[in-house]
Amino acid sequence: MPSRFPRRRYPFFAGVLALMMFITGCAGGEKPQGGYGRTSSLEFIAHGPLNQGAPLKITVWQLSHKARFLSAGYQELQHDAHTALAGNGLGGEEIFLLPGEASRTLPLVMSPDARYLGLFAEYKNITVQRWRLVLPLPPSPEPPLWTRLWPSSPPGPDRVIIVTADGLQVNNDEK
Repeated sequence: MPSRFPRRRYPFFAGVLALMMFITGCAGGEKPQGGYGRTSSLEFIAHGPLNQGAPLKITVWQLSHKARFLSAGYQELQHDAHTALAGNGLGGEEIFLLPGEASRTLPLVMSPDARYLGLFAEYKNITVQRWRLVLPLPPSPEPPLWTRLWPSSPPGPDRVIIVTADGLQVNNDEK
């Protein structure tokens, strides 16, 4: 009985199989040092006039420990945050809420060593009591294999922050 695949096709199929293995091996990519880089996002929702008609600058710091951030003063965080955080700041992102802007979303790529997010709002009137906010982060588990092969965007913001003229607060009505 003749073979369904003649012997001369074996090298062709072996080459196709080797090519497929090579391509899928390269698709895995390199794992970031210290663990898998997770993503997160914050949505800032403005309620009313915020900063006496001026843009409000909000800096979001990834923190390994929260103590230095909580003990630093307003002026220290505003002028020299790197020194004030003394190695506990793993990176920061800035956004500006403009007058009349209702909301803004900030996507973040998290450091594997981040345990907290420290939010610092630079209000014109520094008597505002809640110009600083600390959010604990859940531990970052290793994501399933399929999420690394077929990445998708997250369904929505991980946290919603309400921004008012009185300061920052976490939205208690979030998911």
